[in-house]
Amino acid sequence: MSVFKKLAGETALYGVSSILARMVNFILVPIHTEVFKNRGDYGVVGQLYAWIALGVVLYTFRMEASYFRYTSNDDKSSSYANAKVFTLITAIAFSIVVLLFSDQIAGWLDIEGYGHLVKYAAGIVALDAICNCLLHGCAFKRPIKFVLIKFVNIVINLLLNVYFLLWRPRHGIADAQDLLVYVFVANLFASVVTLILLSKRVFVRRL
Repeated sequence: MSVFKKLAGETALYGVSSILARMVNFILVPIHTEVFKNRGDYGVVGQLYAWIALGVVLYTFRMEASYFRYTSNDDKSSSYANAKVFTLITAIAFSIVVLLFSDQIAGWLDIEGYGHLVKYAAGIVALDAICNCLLHGCAFKRPIKFVLIKFVNIVINLLLNVYFLLWRPRHGIADAQDLLVYVFVANLFASVVTLILLSKRVFVRRL
């Protein structure tokens, strides 16, 4: 019975973290639609975030379940360590290519003039892919840590969006042309903090 209780508790924790991640998107939608009166600007945000989501899948090859399996069955296995290295190399290599050709990619996406946002998106994809690998590696034996780190990421992203998009403009200390950039800066900063919290797992094989 204790095994089932543990499984139920951990499933609830993972479920809550996933629900919170989805909720932040619903909260940000009215904020973004209020700030970006120009539909074109909001369309740029939506399009790039759709590509960010796809990019994370491609960078990680959707192997989160594999990270979970290997660390749960054998925390000394080299499989997880190899997966970390592979994800790190893939994320860096692909994002460098995107950074180098950001203007061309923006033209291909029909958002000419937003190459600088493509660069931010490349950084977010790389960091999120690496963090996903590290997070799911610690999920089995440290579910509370898993949830807390995801919660910190969500809160930072949300609060920075509120600060940059609502508070600063109302106090006359923000340039309207920079508001689009702030959306990606907030996400990038949250991802950096998440990676810092997980930094100890970059160079270790065991949990």
